[in-house]
Amino acid sequence: YYNGVTTITNSIIYNNRALDGSEQIHSVEGGGVTVTYSSVSGGYEGEGNIDLDPEFVNSPIAWDYVANRRSDSSFQVVDRSIYEVGDIIQLETGAKFWDYEPIARTVTDISGDIISFTPPAAASVKVMTIIRIWDANSTDLNPDYHLSQNSPLIDSGSPDFIYTDLDGTRNDI
Repeated sequence: YYNGVTTITNSIIYNNRALDGSEQIHSVEGGGVTVTYSSVSGGYEGEGNIDLDPEFVNSPIAWDYVANRRSDSSFQVVDRSIYEVGDIIQLETGAKFWDYEPIARTVTDISGDIISFTPPAAASVKVMTIIRIWDANSTDLNPDYHLSQNSPLIDSGSPDFIYTDLDGTRNDI
């Protein structure tokens, strides 16, 4: 935020990044951010914060963007480091925000910042199309961002928060 103050409590900030590679939580020009009782990958200073995988029921391992379309079967990507051969990718359709094709494409090659995959993508895929990246063993490509029963974030939220969980226990992050 620019010249603003932001307070984040009982939140999950995980697998996020700016296109310029900057950290997950970033303030500029006099802004300030206070984070408490939150799970922030890479860590963040503040009371009750943790750096743990939230263990969602079913979620992609990362997101990226198409930087340049090379062909129907290869794209230049923004962050090559998050891909492995065998990963499954899905492409945003552009019809609605966060609406993805049901087609699973397999990464077959990585060369520099170019990923190749099969089957080919539609010609309508443009620069800055969001790519959802799944582990190679993924079979269900429908995200479920509920916490799994064994998540370390259960009952780890702020003890001072106004509301308690529906089950009457301490808040989850």
